[in-house]
Amino acid sequence: MAVRVLAAHKRKKIQAYQHLINEAQIEGIGQGDNNALERLYRSTVQAVYAYILSIIRNPADTPKLVEETYVWVRKSAHLYTPTGKPLAWIFSIALKLAQDYCQPYASQPERGSKMDLEPSLERISTKIDRVIFRCALRVLSSEERQVLFLYSMAGLRYWEISTNLSLHILTVYIRHKSSIYKLTRHLEKRG
Repeated sequence: MAVRVLAAHKRKKIQAYQHLINEAQIEGIGQGDNNALERLYRSTVQAVYAYILSIIRNPADTPKLVEETYVWVRKSAHLYTPTGKPLAWIFSIALKLAQDYCQPYASQPERGSKMDLEPSLERISTKIDRVIFRCALRVLSSEERQVLFLYSMAGLRYWEISTNLSLHILTVYIRHKSSIYKLTRHLEKRG
């Protein structure tokens, strides 16, 4: 039941990111249009936050990397090649920054598991959501966290996750169901 709360509670459906983000916005950013950057930021920040959080597993540093992602979007927008997937392009920037962040800690595989998460969980409003969030950080693989967070926190649909992460839709579906199953089993063991 608690996992269903994660999936349903506070889900803000952001309808069809690809319709909210068009390549003209990125071209406008490349030409110095601050309004285009603001519109892009407002329509994608939840998805980028969830994506980075699922990779680095550290809510304290996630906002810093989200901000840096948009700085790089602004710096490199003039280099964007239209492919029909502007969110995937933003995710690739976020992934590179997250990998750079994690690189110094590669020898510490348990990074994030013993840290104090409480001060930086303002985006997760209820106590039950925080418990499930902590459980997801400990129990799930990186790939499962990415799919679960993008689906639950950012409100993306399977096909949107599939498109933006360049995965087959069935892979996304299986990872989501697997993560729900693992969380359910872990939470039931805890009582």
